Amino acid sequence: MAVHGTEVTQITFTNQNGVGENMYRILATTLLLLFCADSMGIPPVSFQIDACKSLTSEIKTNYRTRMDKNLASVQYALGLIEECEFGETSGISDAITWYLKAAEQGDAEAMFRLGVIYVDDSYGVKHVKKARTYFEAAATMGHPAASMNLGGMLADGIGGELNQAEAIKHYERAAA
Repeated sequence: MAVHGTEVTQITFTNQNGVGENMYRILATTLLLLFCADSMGIPPVSFQIDACKSLTSEIKTNYRTRMDKNLASVQYALGLIEECEFGETSGISDAITWYLKAAEQGDAEAMFRLGVIYVDDSYGVKHVKKARTYFEAAATMGHPAASMNLGGMLADGIGGELNQAEAIKHYERAAA
């Protein structure tokens, strides 16, 4: 089963300065891709990683000051930043905490990231039943990569019953 990574998701909220919240999501996703490039088999470019790391503290501070709004997009972005820093700071539990807050507000991308974390051995918190639950929730909301991953889990009986017919439906949704 192949687990697909982060997709850039556009959303429509704007802050008090009129800056689109999608900018924050794109920035956090870019950080994730740069920090995790080596795990994807892509050699990281050290100057890009150094530049992103120097921004991380400032970005986290900016996001945390915005938390009074409880925007799922901000919580998702904080989850991505914490996931990027996995192994360097407090661990994956902070990323999970932020993703859970965003997922509780219906953020499909946060649900998808939780599924990825729980299905991947490298995070040290593997729990395939939870992974399947989060992929199901995100797939229900129309997330194509979650549908693809859920299809693989259904086809192989990972985290629950094997169901080839449902697997095919999810593969078709992902391809649409």
